[in-house]
Amino acid sequence: MKTFKEYVRDYKAEYKKFQSSPERIKYRAELVKYNRDKGTYGNGDKKDASHKDGKIVGFEAQSKNRGRVEASRIKKNTEVDEDKKKDALKLALAIRNFKKRGGKIDKQPENMEKWWGQLSPEDKKRAKNIAQYKKNKKK
Repeated sequence: MKTFKEYVRDYKAEYKKFQSSPERIKYRAELVKYNRDKGTYGNGDKKDASHKDGKIVGFEAQSKNRGRVEASRIKKNTEVDEDKKKDALKLALAIRNFKKRGGKIDKQPENMEKWWGQLSPEDKKRAKNIAQYKKNKKK
């Protein structure tokens, strides 16, 4: 059986390994060189060299350029289990109804003996105390 540490990914190490590969270093150097040649490197204009199909095509806002979903990150052929989907919908509906009622659980029945049969004298006393407490709390 795997330990917790074996399950946990070291994202920092993965990122460092990926960004230190010769291909990534070359790619970043190419983008920086383009920015320097155009006179925009480090001037704070919040623009990046935009790239499509492996070629630099101009400048684009950082947020747009860095936020674009790459083809390698798109999940392919994700199958949704219908039962899980139905369960999730039921749960969402139950939560919605619960919140709609003010987040309160339905009231307990007034006549407890009707619902739980004959109660012992101790349970009757507890039930009476609870009912009295609720009544006093409402006032």
